Amino acid sequence: MEIVNPACVVPWCYVDHRNSRTTCRTSGRGSASFLAGIDVSGNGQRHRRPGRGLVVSAERWFADRLGKPDEFAAFVVDDPVDGVICCAAGICDSHAPTPKNLSGLHGTVFNVSTDSRHRRRGHARGCLTALLSWFQDETEVQVVNLNATGDGIGLYESLGFVPPRFPALAIRLT
Repeated sequence: MEIVNPACVVPWCYVDHRNSRTTCRTSGRGSASFLAGIDVSGNGQRHRRPGRGLVVSAERWFADRLGKPDEFAAFVVDDPVDGVICCAAGICDSHAPTPKNLSGLHGTVFNVSTDSRHRRRGHARGCLTALLSWFQDETEVQVVNLNATGDGIGLYESLGFVPPRFPALAIRLT
């Protein structure tokens, strides 16, 4: 699978099954509803019936981010029969500068999800590779983080992700 990334304002990838290669197309804010439905739970599973409030909030969030191509990118694989079957999204997070990261920018990968009928075909690898290229070529991000599920950890490690030096912890305040 080859990733072709012309100078897209908002990059999207899809598989052209006529010639079996992955190419990019430009998309805009109209894609927010798709992205909101992919993985608003953060656990790699598509929701069949998310609550209306969650869908509206997620669509609004994605629509806003799609208008900020210097801070956010998402790549998808499109199947001619099943439609969009895979996605990987990423965002730049601003932190205080450090001696090793003067920009203070960190990248976060999320919504890496593949339709269960289309797994193990390299789609997630293609989307994630395109996303990592975006971080490297289009942003000042020097460190990219993600939260891995058991299904995805092998892919992430094969692309160079390693456990952080200091373990990440979280607390839910609600």
